Amino acid sequence: GIDGLAGATPDKEGILVSADSTGKITIAEKGKTLAFVKADYDYQSFFFIVVVQNGKVCVYVDKYVEGAEKGMKNYSEKPALEYDFGRSVGGSLQIYASYAKVTLARLGLYGLKAGEDYTKNTLYTERAIESPVIKTPAKTDAFENAGKHELSWDFSDKKQMEDFTVYEGAWYVDPENRRLVGLGTGDWTTGLTINAGIFDNYELTYKIYSHGSGSWAGSLLNKNAWKDNHDDGGYLFYTNGGGNMVYFAQGGGVSGAQLDEDGYMTVKIRVYGTDDNKRITVDLGGGKKTTYVIGKDTATDMRSGFVSFVAGNCVAYFRDISIRELNVDGGYAE
Repeated sequence: GIDGLAGATPDKEGILVSADSTGKITIAEKGKTLAFVKADYDYQSFFFIVVVQNGKVCVYVDKYVEGAEKGMKNYSEKPALEYDFGRSVGGSLQIYASYAKVTLARLGLYGLKAGEDYTKNTLYTERAIESPVIKTPAKTDAFENAGKHELSWDFSDKKQMEDFTVYEGAWYVDPENRRLVGLGTGDWTTGLTINAGIFDNYELTYKIYSHGSGSWAGSLLNKNAWKDNHDDGGYLFYTNGGGNMVYFAQGGGVSGAQLDEDGYMTVKIRVYGTDDNKRITVDLGGGKKTTYVIGKDTATDMRSGFVSFVAGNCVAYFRDISIRELNVDGGYAE
């Protein structure tokens, strides 16, 4: 299963690429068959390779040969089945079995580089995989670390994912649609953190859209630890799928947002002030805003901290994220 939510069944979410005991290979989406073929293979022992690239799904099937993983010859050069979705295909990867006892003798996942022609690679052969360096966010001032007063992401390039560190769930940058995508699970812990450092006085703006039954997504601010979820600490501001309101988990919210034609809500959150009198302002535009005061009785470790984006029980999309340094009076730092 590909292109769906983690834990979701293929009849309701994502794309299912399957093989059965009759020799039938099928590509389906949300339970609807899009393409199938009757292939000639031994269903009791076979190679099954699914290639996903540039919106196209190709399926290769071959008989298993002992030792073939060291470099198989005479393999199929053409896919048994293919389907072009005409859009970006990505998401969680899952393995399913129905009315069958299945043993996976080998399971490998290989990331294709941009522009790489997979047909020129030797199929069924193990290859060295480059592992990305995962950056641990430092607990030092983010703007000082970056050497500038503003950080922004338009998500036009997959490399922008390097500025975020995932602590739970699946996230990726979709450059074709210029958005950051989070695949929220039912336990509400899917999240990633801006890894530039911690933020003290700042203005955070972003566009957000989510969908799914019982969905929610948003931002989690002033976290003491970059891996913390909303149960551990920080200020959680979230929206429900398709709604026009931002809820404040600690109590309250603001409604009346004007959604753009794609259904995205624009959110501006300003955090500024002294440690004794700090405030958080949530602005949805058109005069729809509210302010929360962080008083002396608030835990000191929540007056500044890490900034994360979170998703629960949905696919969440974020666009045009920016975070700008403020002075204690709310003016822009220069």
